[in-house]
Amino acid sequence: MKISLLHATARPKAAKECQKLWLESADNSANIEIITCVDNNDAASREAFPDAVLNHYEGVCSAWNEAAKNATGDVLVALDDDWTPPHGWDQIIESQMCNGADILHVGDAHRKDQLICHPIISKRFYDAMGYLWHPLFKSVYCDNWFSEVAQRWGYVDATDGGKVDLGFVHKNPSQGYGAEDEVARKSNSKERYEHGGAMLKKLQNQTILAFTVAGRKDYLTQTLNSWLGTDLSLVTAVHFFIEPIEVGEVTPIIDAFDAECPVPVIKHYNKEKLGVLRNPWHLFDHCFRIEGAKFVILGEDDFLVSPDVLNFLFSAEKNDTTMAACAKWVGKGSDNNPATWHRTTEFTGNIWGTWPDVWNKYLKDTWDFDYSSGKEDGSPAGWDWNLQLRVIPKNGLHCIVPTASRSKHIGVTGVHCTSEVFDDTVAWNFLSNPYEGVYREVAEQKNDKVLFAGAQYPVKGDAVTVSSSGDLGDCSASLATLVHRGNPTIYHLWDDGLTKGIVAREKFIRPFLESQPIIQEVRIGRPDECDWRSEDFRNRRLHDGVSNLATVHATHAKMFGFISDVPTFDGPWLTISGFNHHGKIVVNRSPRYNNNRFPWAKIVAHYGSRLVFMGLDEEYEAFRQFGEVARVKVSDMLEMARMIAGSSLFIGNQSVAMTIAEGLKHPRIQEVCLHLPDCIYPPSNAQYVANGAVILPGIDGSGELAISPEIPLPDGTETPPGGWQYDGLPKGMMHPNAAISMIRQQHPELTNAEAKRLLMEFNAKRVPEFFDKSALDSGLAKYRLAMRNNGHQI
Repeated sequence: MKISLLHATARPKAAKECQKLWLESADNSANIEIITCVDNNDAASREAFPDAVLNHYEGVCSAWNEAAKNATGDVLVALDDDWTPPHGWDQIIESQMCNGADILHVGDAHRKDQLICHPIISKRFYDAMGYLWHPLFKSVYCDNWFSEVAQRWGYVDATDGGKVDLGFVHKNPSQGYGAEDEVARKSNSKERYEHGGAMLKKLQNQTILAFTVAGRKDYLTQTLNSWLGTDLSLVTAVHFFIEPIEVGEVTPIIDAFDAECPVPVIKHYNKEKLGVLRNPWHLFDHCFRIEGAKFVILGEDDFLVSPDVLNFLFSAEKNDTTMAACAKWVGKGSDNNPATWHRTTEFTGNIWGTWPDVWNKYLKDTWDFDYSSGKEDGSPAGWDWNLQLRVIPKNGLHCIVPTASRSKHIGVTGVHCTSEVFDDTVAWNFLSNPYEGVYREVAEQKNDKVLFAGAQYPVKGDAVTVSSSGDLGDCSASLATLVHRGNPTIYHLWDDGLTKGIVAREKFIRPFLESQPIIQEVRIGRPDECDWRSEDFRNRRLHDGVSNLATVHATHAKMFGFISDVPTFDGPWLTISGFNHHGKIVVNRSPRYNNNRFPWAKIVAHYGSRLVFMGLDEEYEAFRQFGEVARVKVSDMLEMARMIAGSSLFIGNQSVAMTIAEGLKHPRIQEVCLHLPDCIYPPSNAQYVANGAVILPGIDGSGELAISPEIPLPDGTETPPGGWQYDGLPKGMMHPNAAISMIRQQHPELTNAEAKRLLMEFNAKRVPEFFDKSALDSGLAKYRLAMRNNGHQI
């Protein structure tokens, strides 16, 4: 049996005498190796031990751990300068550990308790633990924690409870052996005792984030990079349970993560291949049974996580029937609201955490190790399916899941999925922006008077000055750039004569602007000095008609150095609070940017009393052509935003209301203007409707309804003698006023609006060059370009 003496020292002379004594006292010194570790900045010790391992951290505990990393013995002994052995100490250790013991307590001639101050452990135990002393410690209290771990693991007490003296003596000054030197004073200082006590308490109530790793270094790199964007200080340590693979591929990746991680990173190397079924069980069992964790989060090597994933998981309100807190959800009740969560009997094991009582009572003994659980009933098998289909319903358990997913699968191929089903495993509502607000249960939030919707973002740095003379929608869109930059903003409103004018509508817009965390102050008038004149984008001809307004603003801001890059705007940039969840479907339609193909009449017929119109008097009167709808009046833009945030769905055309819905990423259906589709954003919980095809979701009792594009005008429509020429229209075009009676005769089921729309379709085919420049784009060319520009598949 080979024994490694792990000698951490800062006393060169005493260390040499100590090592000489231990070698001379051994029966077989040929089987003894000594790994000396000294501090990197200890010149005297480095000179005395030129081959020593270097400790780059503070404290003797890290020095012992560095020595252990380099040990090759079957048994590792933590050696101290003032710990002396009996003759034949190596035979004593071998006789006690030859039968497979992993931890040995030999005493120190003074202590009569079970505190193991000088660990003697097997290499097997070290590999399983990943450390000798827990890396949180610097010096004192490390042995308290080790003794707690030894109690849980099981150990051999060769002293028989302090009754047997084996001859090992700790000649510590506290026991009357000489005077305390500077090294001892530092290790036993008040600061070290306070630190050690705090670390012991932390470990006794610890949360562990743990990963199973089986290669796939590219996935692992992306995964760990996403975790570095979270608040890792919320966990006590990060553990990796590594399959017996080519560890040289993944160890550098984990070490790079360790260099940036604010808490200890601990590597466990599995002695045998455990696989995708056994390794997670082994992870939970070790963390709960040996480490004594109070909460364990299972990480995967191929899942990205949101910046607030740990904050969300820690917000889970455990009760007797809570099995787990999960980070992913795309099922019923899912949306993009970062603030909400709900309880479900479904289990999504893609980054999840649980507690020791749940593990011991429900999970430990029911784990499916070999895909056997589903054979009898023909249902899916494996530990995750077993939890979902059997453990949860049998025991009346539930999981806490977010309405906006905090994890996203990136493993196209591998143990979790195939390339054929990959799209079904990716969370469409993955939250990529940090959320710092309060997490609330959906049922609770619906009854609350003060709710939050949209973005929650940090505002920091010096204030910047920004001006706008655009329309209301321009102001709302410009906020996306301001949020991306992140500085508090002094926002100036002034009129330049190019738009409708914003100053006269100050009272309407000011409450909304002042409600946004990014806005420090709203002022009237053009500022002499300005960090970004957002209105200038019109003069730069950046508005190409297919890029959305937020992107146009950001492109202009980057051009003038206000921001360094143009974001995708796939997440919310507005924040709204203090609204009621009224659950109505809010609709709005302004006079501009209409699309006659949009099926407003069918929407009104389908949703009926669930609809409420929000807009000006003239807008409401115009909308009534599609049917009678209740109306709500708002006094300012903030009330408008709160009305949208409290709704189940928003439907509208390209107006300021739609820009607000977009900024909140609230569920929405847009009537797309075909000649200026500049309000299309990356895929999210929105439908951008160009040709009339739309899926109306089921809301509060209404079933889902799929509406297909309108039928074309029948072929063979004849032009009456003399034609349909009308002043101001190109030759050959039929005018609605002249032809509407004929259309109604052919299609008596159509309303006037529907007949006019079909007639316009027909005219578009006859004179396409006219309609390419008009509000009706017969080929949907601009719409298709705008959709493709923002990542939509059409």
